[in-house]
Amino acid sequence: MEYPENILSIIFFIGGLVPVLTVIKIFYFYKVTIKQWKNTVGCIIIYENASNIDGGWKKRVSFTYRVSDKLYQSENITNNMTLSVPFEYQVEQEDKYNIGNEIVVYYNPVKPSNCVVVNSFNYYNLFVLIFSIISFIVACHIWK
Repeated sequence: MEYPENILSIIFFIGGLVPVLTVIKIFYFYKVTIKQWKNTVGCIIIYENASNIDGGWKKRVSFTYRVSDKLYQSENITNNMTLSVPFEYQVEQEDKYNIGNEIVVYYNPVKPSNCVVVNSFNYYNLFVLIFSIISFIVACHIWK
């Protein structure tokens, strides 16, 4: 089935715009927002393989942390795009997330249940940005 060129342009445009906005949001979080967060010590309570929605697998890491005498539990290791993290990087992190290990947890002081363990922007996200820019170029080329 052939689609009119305008529809293809719109598809490529949206396909490029959404990832660009996502990468900008992640970049802003790690360069601005997290600087206002506090940190505390947490403890890994679960580290296991878990199936993924798409039939693949990923590591499931769960941890607890305490803020103002209230105990929280989370699985939010990062706000980076996890699909852009290479397998080798995940393997390197395995020793860090053994059950019982202490970790630094960064949390939002206004809403302490919002937290992350990784406090830096993962530059692998830039690959998503590059592919998004290519999608924009294709959209502009088709639009002509």
